[in-house]
Amino acid sequence: MAKQQRGFSLVELMIAMALGLVIVAAAIQLFTTNQRTFRLQMDVTEVQEQGRFAMDYLSRNILNFGRRERDAVGLAIGDPAILDETLSKEGGASATASDVLAYTFFGTEDCEGDVNALGEMITNEIWVDNEELICRGSVSAGTNGVAVAGGIESFQVLYGVDVTAGQEDFSGEGSATAYYNADSLALGTSEVITAIRIGLLVRVENALQPDTGQVPPSFIVLDKELQGGAAPLDTPGIRRLFVSTIKIRNFNGTSI
Repeated sequence: MAKQQRGFSLVELMIAMALGLVIVAAAIQLFTTNQRTFRLQMDVTEVQEQGRFAMDYLSRNILNFGRRERDAVGLAIGDPAILDETLSKEGGASATASDVLAYTFFGTEDCEGDVNALGEMITNEIWVDNEELICRGSVSAGTNGVAVAGGIESFQVLYGVDVTAGQEDFSGEGSATAYYNADSLALGTSEVITAIRIGLLVRVENALQPDTGQVPPSFIVLDKELQGGAAPLDTPGIRRLFVSTIKIRNFNGTSI
């Protein structure tokens, strides 16, 4: 006698479907979490790359400070031209204001890649526009500059000068003993600038990170304090602060 075949009951089917839905939901949750983690890692990598590239670019350019023309036997001609005190500006008290750094040196190529094979006194001007770090050179007049890096929320500059402790007299030792912003730097002190301190606050957006309404943390970028929740720290994102001090290798202490 053949055995009677028996299928699943309605209760068994409902239990199986419920278990299947739980497994699918767990798989979707795991996939979403992994996707967010991967995107977060990508954003952290991007902000590090942007900041390091921008800082490396600025450092390599700042090493040109004070480069002078050489004569036929290699002797330096004239005094070092380090800072363009007319174009260099302090951004001001506004949290959204970044500084302007402009310097001159003798060379053949400016920061835009324009070349004068014979060499000339070149001025490079660096500032932030619409969160882009811009550099404009003087070899080709009238250019708008080139974008070096993006996501720059704050660009601040301090100038290290060689002064005697407690006085405004220059010591002539060649070490930076005090740092000033462009407005506090006295005119005619280019020859005693021995170091440049750069501060960059870099941000990248994280599209998969939900806006929880939490106030972004505050940052101190050199001489400027940016408050979380106020511009430019009023939008969510991944941020990192980069600070570097570059010693001027062409400093000429004999000119003091």
